[in-house]
Amino acid sequence: MYHDNYDEGCENDNNDHDKDYDKRHNNDHNKDSKVHDNDYEEENTDLQDFLDGALEGVIYFSLGTNVRSDRMTEEKRQIFLDAFSELPQFRVLWKWESDELPGQPSNVKVAKWLPQQDVLSHPNIKLFIYQGGLQSTEEVIRACVPIIGIPIFADQNRIVINMAEFGAGVYVDFNDLKKETLLNKVNEVIYNKTYKENMKKLMIRLKDEPDNSLSRAAWWIEYVIRHKGARHFRTAALDLTWIQNLLLDVIACIIFVLFLSFWIVYRVILLIRRIHYGK
Repeated sequence: MYHDNYDEGCENDNNDHDKDYDKRHNNDHNKDSKVHDNDYEEENTDLQDFLDGALEGVIYFSLGTNVRSDRMTEEKRQIFLDAFSELPQFRVLWKWESDELPGQPSNVKVAKWLPQQDVLSHPNIKLFIYQGGLQSTEEVIRACVPIIGIPIFADQNRIVINMAEFGAGVYVDFNDLKKETLLNKVNEVIYNKTYKENMKKLMIRLKDEPDNSLSRAAWWIEYVIRHKGARHFRTAALDLTWIQNLLLDVIACIIFVLFLSFWIVYRVILLIRRIHYGK
């Protein structure tokens, strides 16, 4: 949650500590990483039958909401189609935003929208191929499904790198994507149980909390209301003038010190010349 009012005292966001271990925050910053998680199930008989009937398992492929997979170049789309067609033992569930998928293999099912949390929680899901979105990362960790991350933009690259470094999946560069690379990564992540075990460790860490994220977010909102905006949590940086904020005072001081140093050196050189030549 981003705020525009500098007078408010507390900020909630839905980043998770385990995936953002390299970031630091002010005292007015509260992490509520799982407030978007839902406990409901949406009935979809066709989708349910597709998932239930996958004897060897299902590969779930989604690039999230900000990236439309139907806008991939024909070359990239064909790479996925060719790779999925060579995995007939698995069913593939693909979030595809158009009515039809040209060249759709028989083991692939497409849908414009999918109840992602419910899909990931299905026991037959063996692998999640995704773009490294924050919400999707939290959902896949809670579902304990190993991943193949193909980051597209923004913070997705950092998130996928973190997941790969933890051993919960692998990183694939979208620009260098080849059918053979995708096939090798799919088989590696599905059949190497280490990825599943590492994802389970992440899941346990993510769920190990003293309270519910939604309850904690509500408590902090009520706290700010009770304390009239909780201005005691405000960072002093909000009170800086524009000159201080742009560090113009610091820059001016550095320039002055440099100028003074050069001037002193110049005067010393002149003094030495006078003494040496007696002028």
